[in-house]
Amino acid sequence: MDQLQLELKPREVGPKRANRRLRRGGQVPAVVYGAGKEPAMVAIDNHAIEMILHGATGTNKLFNIQLNGEQQQALIRDVQRHPVNNRILHIDLMRVDMDKLIDVEVSVHAVGADPEGVRAGGILEHLVRSVTVRCRPADIPAHLEADLSALRLNESFHVSHLAVPANVEILDDPETALFTILAPRLEEEKPEGEEGAAQPELVGGKKEEATEE
Repeated sequence: MDQLQLELKPREVGPKRANRRLRRGGQVPAVVYGAGKEPAMVAIDNHAIEMILHGATGTNKLFNIQLNGEQQQALIRDVQRHPVNNRILHIDLMRVDMDKLIDVEVSVHAVGADPEGVRAGGILEHLVRSVTVRCRPADIPAHLEADLSALRLNESFHVSHLAVPANVEILDDPETALFTILAPRLEEEKPEGEEGAAQPELVGGKKEEATEE
């Protein structure tokens, strides 16, 4: 996995208005922790972090971070966003040891031609969008691919069907269904005589009196 450089600036812990000033200045408040070191309160350029989050690898991007003249490796562990405008409010970064295994979530993408079941009129459902893998930081895959080309009606694609890169272990239950193709629902036939059925007699209504000729 290619690494990029991300510069962090130390920040002081203060009242909420201090963080608001940071955001107005194009910075995002963040914390860096892990690897047996004390947590550090930092600020990150908002534009730079948004570009990373919208990239192909998203939060699994491995960084070279510069802080106080020291270079370290880190991953994004949590992103808090505003519920209305979706702006980033805070980010957690985790330092990593490149020689130790870590657990991360990796997204699952459908690939290949349209599944057989879809061509037969079925409906493809994406049930689970990510799995947890264990590997060294440098081996974290950008995503895992699920080839659904041969998936037929009423069949499911399970975790056990995923092709996994070397040095990567999936921790999820192998029998977990990731995708399934449902058969189309047929319209129920109406019973004979349902259309044009006699209307019920109005209770309490007056009957027309027969007239004698």
